Amino acid sequence: MKKHVILITIIIILCTISVLYNIFKIKQTSAATKEITENANYEYTVKDYKGRIAIFKYGKELPLEIFDIYTESLPKIDSTRIKEGINIADENELQKIIEEYTG
Repeated sequence: MKKHVILITIIIILCTISVLYNIFKIKQTSAATKEITENANYEYTVKDYKGRIAIFKYGKELPLEIFDIYTESLPKIDSTRIKEGINIADENELQKIIEEYTG
């Protein structure tokens, strides 16, 4: 009987250690993901504005420029991409995206 109590105690201790380890690992992963997201330095977002492609300063609600290209006129994959928003790091990347969609 005493052996069973010792065995159950050891199992409980190992389970507790396993749970605590996994909790710590999840918190560590969440912190790393948050840090990566916060360190992403975007300047612009290209997205849909009232049915047309527009350039926004990253994080702003009003566009800097609106193009006469209707989002729905694009192929489905591009239309979806624009509706989700494309975050842009710098002017060079912005120019490439503009040329891609405006021809």
